Amino acid sequence: MAKDWERMNLDWYFGFLPKRRLVMFYDQLKENPEHELQRLVDFLHISVSNRTMHCVMDKREGIYKRTKRLMNFNPFDESMKTMLNQRQKFVYDILLGKSKEMKQGARDEVAVSSRTSVLVDSTTTTTTTAGNTTAS
Repeated sequence: MAKDWERMNLDWYFGFLPKRRLVMFYDQLKENPEHELQRLVDFLHISVSNRTMHCVMDKREGIYKRTKRLMNFNPFDESMKTMLNQRQKFVYDILLGKSKEMKQGARDEVAVSSRTSVLVDSTTTTTTTAGNTTAS
């Protein structure tokens, strides 16, 4: 599963020219949503009024909420956690340009997170969370 996640993220990353990709991370979006949304708007070369951005920020929590379920067990043992963390670090190092495997000139502005990456081109948004992928 981790190798599939790794391959999918790197395929998306290297599948687009640097000027046609933007890497965003969920944790950064949660920490500084207005800044991250502005990065997205700028990347897509679209105009969003201050009024619209203000409305988005006011409604960012949405009206639909899942109830939190407490898990009384951890599905990952220590060796699984270690392997997953290594694969995640490998991918993030490439996205951040810290890896020798990073192709010269393929670096984009990126931020680090712990769970979710979003790769955007001007027509498709793909979100990967814990191995699940959605496209819109």
